[in-house]
Amino acid sequence: DAKESWANACFGAQKKLFHNFHFLATQTGKAFFYFYVGSITLFLLPKSQFWKFTYITLGGVLMLLGAIMLTLRYCTS
Repeated sequence: DAKESWANACFGAQKKLFHNFHFLATQTGKAFFYFYVGSITLFLLPKSQFWKFTYITLGGVLMLLGAIMLTLRYCTS
């Protein structure tokens, strides 16, 4: 989610990424990817209390972001 000119300045990284992983170029694909990464982060917790809190927070935020993106995509008029 960077400016196209910035992302492609480094060997055309964004163009190659979107070509090989097209689902990341769509809002729905990004939303499901955020939800997936958030769920993995949320459910694979370390033993340390500090890192457990950090993982729960980041995982929850990513899952929430994915849900919001899907809601905006499919539930708005």
